[in-house]
Amino acid sequence: MNDLFNQIDDFFTHFKAATSENHPFFGELDYEYWQKFHVKHFTHHFKQFGLV
Repeated sequence: MNDLFNQIDDFFTHFKAATSENHPFFGELDYEYWQKFHVKHFTHHFKQFGLV
């Protein structure tokens, strides 16, 4: 679980300096789109494992 929190912290730290980041499938995404992507991605896996 600590790794997840570290990854989230890294995400916020990264976007303090960067305006966008490349996603291998969706291309350049800004901070807001990365947040939307993460919500959809997490929700997908939570449903996949019966957590929601």
